[in-house]
Amino acid sequence: MKDLQRAGRNAVALCGAQMPAEAHQAAHLLNAMLGSEAVAAAPAEPLATVKDLDATVQAMASGRYASVIFWGVNPAFTFPRAGAWKEAVAKTPLRAWIGEVEDETAAQCQLLLPENHWLESWGDFSTPEAAVLQQPTVGTLYDTRQGEDILLGILQALGAGASASYHAYLQARWKKELPLGTTFEQALHDGLVKGAPKAASLSFKGASVAAAAKKAVDAKAADFELVLFPGFATHDGRHANNSWLQETPDPITKMTWDNPVSVSVQDAKALGLQEGDLVSLSVDGATLRLPAVIQPGQAKGTLALALGYGRATGGVAKGVGANAFPLMGLDPASANVRAGARLAKAGGRKELSRTQSHHRMEGRDLVRSLTMDEFLHGPKHHRHMPALVSLYEDQQFPDHKWGMVIDLAACVGCSACVVACQSENNVPVVGPEQVAKGREMHWIRIDRYYEGELENPKVVHQPMLCQHCDSAPCENVCPVNATNHSPDGLNQMAYNRCVGTRYCANNCPYKVRRFNFLEYTAYKTEPETLVNNPEVTVRPRGVMEKCSFCVQRINDVKIRAKGDGRAILDNEVTTACMAGCPSDAIVFGDLKNPNSRIAKLVGDKRAYRVLEEVGAKPAITYLADLKNPAVEGGSHAH
Repeated sequence: MKDLQRAGRNAVALCGAQMPAEAHQAAHLLNAMLGSEAVAAAPAEPLATVKDLDATVQAMASGRYASVIFWGVNPAFTFPRAGAWKEAVAKTPLRAWIGEVEDETAAQCQLLLPENHWLESWGDFSTPEAAVLQQPTVGTLYDTRQGEDILLGILQALGAGASASYHAYLQARWKKELPLGTTFEQALHDGLVKGAPKAASLSFKGASVAAAAKKAVDAKAADFELVLFPGFATHDGRHANNSWLQETPDPITKMTWDNPVSVSVQDAKALGLQEGDLVSLSVDGATLRLPAVIQPGQAKGTLALALGYGRATGGVAKGVGANAFPLMGLDPASANVRAGARLAKAGGRKELSRTQSHHRMEGRDLVRSLTMDEFLHGPKHHRHMPALVSLYEDQQFPDHKWGMVIDLAACVGCSACVVACQSENNVPVVGPEQVAKGREMHWIRIDRYYEGELENPKVVHQPMLCQHCDSAPCENVCPVNATNHSPDGLNQMAYNRCVGTRYCANNCPYKVRRFNFLEYTAYKTEPETLVNNPEVTVRPRGVMEKCSFCVQRINDVKIRAKGDGRAILDNEVTTACMAGCPSDAIVFGDLKNPNSRIAKLVGDKRAYRVLEEVGAKPAITYLADLKNPAVEGGSHAH
């Protein structure tokens, strides 16, 4: 609270979308007290609530509708009262579905209309600053139509006189709204439409906050409070068929391919729960049987469960996790936060597919997270490294020496870099069984550690990838010289030499090398193969692989610079993880260029290298995480 008071209008309180109305009103009150400026996009049509949908279901059950079109929704999966929905939709004579992949709602419809992928479609979007125009990036792969084109075709069939295509409709609309002198083609080229409506200021209503506060005071605690939140990988289930996302570890629990119920440390002790124990979770007569995961830092008396799992359709999503929507309420103000939840041991266990099982640094300084006072005056950061004796000769790098800097103060642990790397480098998906065996193939992992008491710990994140060590321990143990060092400082892998001894993985202190245990790609056909990057080798079974610093991107820049007869510019090489990072926490460049941004960051006072004491000489430098919390007496350290 002292930090918020100090920051004043420069601070903002955020509240998750799944939280009840009272929590959002409390956040608005706090922002008003701080003087934070709250803005919103131009007013849009209000969305239907769960209660509105329930009224529609009752109308359908009474036979009031002759036809219904489902587009971009899946109420057969997301509506809490599945039985009532199934009975009501059966009483509607004509049911049409528009979508990309058949889902639970499609199974209840007679007419299925396949639509384009969004990358094959036209569109426009509104942001607080401007409007954005979207154009297709690829032609349609199948005999599909854009969803808007399907609706316009229906309107034409009904004699409504709609445009011939959505593209034509979009052009006609924006030609009327574009600023004078701006053509549709120019606006499409620029992407942003200048002169779009500006954001509107939000008004603060004190009466509603007072009512919310009274309701919170009058509420009586009973059993557990269950928080249902959009899944990190699946959202509300719409992304459940994306195997990249299913296998991306949750930033906190490190879970993949499942949605266990999160239980606080205190409640787990009281119930005698261990990680992976099956439990029975009940709310208002609806019961789920699912595994439990013990979550440090979670408030006592609360349970948390991700939505979007337990799908009944989809080649990837079917049968993964449990469907939590039956536990939701019909009151829009508290649909995602349910009081009176009950939890009990159900007997049995389930092996959890998580990528990290040890959560402490055990006194090591792998992630340096410091307050300003510790950074400036404490011995924790400024350690004296003794001179290391090495059998390696110092390597010479004639032209370039590539390196990377990762700012831990900027990293939020979101795993965007993990997915970006997987997309760029054809990293295979291995599935929950192999993840549970520790065989995930990600070239980057986001290590998450807890500091302090488990009931209320501090959480720190650290991206960990191949360190491209100058004195790499992996290189001198390879019997076939499959891994070696390049003249510009890259730890290389020659896949066709590798015989899979895994000596290199055993000798790597950072544990960032992956072994292809199974054949993941040889039997794939189009359109699956279209996801592969043609610039990167698709690796076979039985070889080691790991981060290459996106060598294909480095070579592309080298070739372009050579063709132009110039030197490579600073920041011209952008790795996939760097491009995907939303907080610009990753910097890549040439360490031999003293004027480069990376060379200056390597000399920063916060800079350090992980496990520097083993003498591997890594090419990745980390910048220590810095915090500046309020201290006793009401002042900052500096």
